[in-house]
Amino acid sequence: MFNFSKKIFLLSRYCFLFLLVIVGSFSFGQKINYSAGKISSNLNENLVLEDSVSLQIDNLSISTEKFVLNQENQSGYSESLSFLVEEKNFWGEAARLNFSNENITFKDVSFSLCPCFEKIWWIEASEISFSEDSESVNFKNAKLIIQDKTIGAWPKGSFPASSDRRSGFLLPEINISNKSGIDASIPYYFNLKKNLDATLEPRYISKRGFGISKELRYLTNTFDGVINSSILTNDKEYEDNYSNNSFRWSFNLIHSQAFEENSFFEIKYANVSDTFFLNDFGGDFNGTTKTLYSPQQLIFSNYSDNHKAVLKINAFKIIDPLGENQFQELPKLEFSWFGNNKLYNYGIDSLFSFYRKGGAFNNTSKEKLEDYHISPYLNFSTNRNSILAEVSAKINLSKFNLEASSFERIQPELRLKFSKNFVKKDSSKIDFLKPYLIFLLSPQKNQDGIPLLNSGISMRQNSFLINNLNGKNFLAEKKDLILGWLSETYNSKRKLMKFNFSKKISGANEIKILDKTFILPEPYNLDFSYLPDKKSTFNLNLKINDVKEFNILNFNFEKSFSVSFFKLNYFWAEDINSYLLNDSSKKKLNQLDAEFRFNGNYKYNFSSKIIYDIENSNLTNFVLGLEYENPGLKFGMALIHSKELDWVKVINESIYDDYNQESFRIYFELKGLGSLGRPIDNYIKRRTLN
Repeated sequence: MFNFSKKIFLLSRYCFLFLLVIVGSFSFGQKINYSAGKISSNLNENLVLEDSVSLQIDNLSISTEKFVLNQENQSGYSESLSFLVEEKNFWGEAARLNFSNENITFKDVSFSLCPCFEKIWWIEASEISFSEDSESVNFKNAKLIIQDKTIGAWPKGSFPASSDRRSGFLLPEINISNKSGIDASIPYYFNLKKNLDATLEPRYISKRGFGISKELRYLTNTFDGVINSSILTNDKEYEDNYSNNSFRWSFNLIHSQAFEENSFFEIKYANVSDTFFLNDFGGDFNGTTKTLYSPQQLIFSNYSDNHKAVLKINAFKIIDPLGENQFQELPKLEFSWFGNNKLYNYGIDSLFSFYRKGGAFNNTSKEKLEDYHISPYLNFSTNRNSILAEVSAKINLSKFNLEASSFERIQPELRLKFSKNFVKKDSSKIDFLKPYLIFLLSPQKNQDGIPLLNSGISMRQNSFLINNLNGKNFLAEKKDLILGWLSETYNSKRKLMKFNFSKKISGANEIKILDKTFILPEPYNLDFSYLPDKKSTFNLNLKINDVKEFNILNFNFEKSFSVSFFKLNYFWAEDINSYLLNDSSKKKLNQLDAEFRFNGNYKYNFSSKIIYDIENSNLTNFVLGLEYENPGLKFGMALIHSKELDWVKVINESIYDDYNQESFRIYFELKGLGSLGRPIDNYIKRRTLN
């Protein structure tokens, strides 16, 4: 079952739409429990409760000084009372209460849904009432008050009287930027079924026109998913800049399904009308984040104790306006069979792929090929005299069918690793030292006829030292010796330090790809982590190579104080293209990321983030946010500045200039009621790929 918040429609004097959540659940005809300091009866034989009267009518608690109750027909009234449905945060005060078997009415009432139980925001009404045969609470002459200021007023209306979801307007969102102008949207929520709902969100962008986005969510015991789509009917600015159709759209589908305990089906499909859609409108318009590509994947998987089978269609849409077609897997079948005993494990990995180039908007290059790959392997280990020996042997059998030719390859691989653990203890800490030695052996094979599918050197230490290339199409010759040691220090509660140093020595430090020879690195590699206390972390990665183009430095520092948080990340690479096996022009990276947050007290929070390109003296991203919060509400505003390519000049004039984009965002939340906009954290977090 979905776990969504329930909201209803309110009208403010600023013509905004507010939502109110009432989640009490009242039933009638139940036994009434009560207690009082004094109990008597009047002339009408009504029961009169006085002095600290407490009543419980189903899940409604009432406190007053006097309550008159007719026990025969279970009706009564009270004056000057307070009420509470605690588990639903529904509480307030009223001048008078009338109730019977059929309905309950509060007169001159003020109530709130704020979980703080303080009058920070509340609603005042001349009357609210609800009955047993109605699903709604009706109100008259109501107004919304925040910090003693009236924000909205309306003569009459209704809202749900139970925890069931209900269709209605949701809170609007308003953004302002120099790129799109005023961007405002007002969503409407449709409660179709208990496990099915939809949201329709009309949107107006002052510089681009009207649009609409739609979301459908579904959930059952075996599958669930989300469908997002959006359209912009007449984007004249896009049409003028790029001489293209002014109708723009996006579509996004995520679906997960379990057929049995060991069989699964998944769809991740996203598409857009043009390369600039996400850049112009952001991912919130179609349910995805800004990205370099939109995935178009279909995956079926099956698992057991001794096998894994995956059938995958792995396509994509390249968002980069200058992107070229890349190989897509249409389809790809992976099958692995494995077993083990006390001494060794063994198995066969197989892969069958049919590739076709595609994915780019403005590229017509087409190419097809087939890849068949089988790798039987055997791993075993033994421990003698506290020395652990690990042996891995594998044979790679590959065949490639190209459009005009075919290519076969058989290449064995052997990996030997020897390590020994040393332990040193004292009263305050324990040290582990693990020196290790790795041999990698694999003969050289002629690979001149193999196409470039997906090659590049991983910058992660473990895969970098052992598996030089990503993808199974190219297999480098290996005559490698890796020397290193791993040191870790712990106290009684946690890890204090980790130090890993290694050096790769290779007798085969180059690979030939498509008639081009690429040098492979033989770095000194250092990874260091230090945690002096629970609130501080320091991480350092350094790669130093005889070929300086492979040199890399990356460090990260985080520190939490009692009222603040600081994070610094620095990355430097002599030539990032060398790790991509790209012989194009040298591309040096020198970038600093910094994030700072300060909590002045419970009420005020300050956040900032910068991404600075030191190499080009360019501030590429800057976020400055300020938030005010108390137990009942939260208000925030963020100023966002970013630099990106001016694609109008790139496409039309081949001029690579930056475009400065500024936007101003507002976030407002009444706790227990709803929110407008997005919290500042959404703009501080780094963007990720789909």
